[in-house]
Amino acid sequence: FKYIVDNCNSDDDQIQLVRLYSLVVFYHSAGGSNWNDKSNWLDATTNMCEWSGVECANNENEITTLQASNNNLIGKIPEELGLLAELTDLQLGNNGLTEKIPSQ
Repeated sequence: FKYIVDNCNSDDDQIQLVRLYSLVVFYHSAGGSNWNDKSNWLDATTNMCEWSGVECANNENEITTLQASNNNLIGKIPEELGLLAELTDLQLGNNGLTEKIPSQ
């Protein structure tokens, strides 16, 4: 992953890649293949801001909200969510997550 980030053409590309990476890790850590609503998740043709439960600010791909309550999430919340610097609203209640939100 570091190799890919280091070889992006611009800082904006690197930031976007980190955001995408964070969401992909979250999907796999929280049992994404079994979610009730996983619309557009991991679809390479769809902007990550159009993935179900993901909201972004100002059409800039700045992820501000991740809403996945009551969505059959299982597993753990990965530390990589801490890489989403603009995330201010994290809604993960009523799922089968086994660990607390990481301190990062």
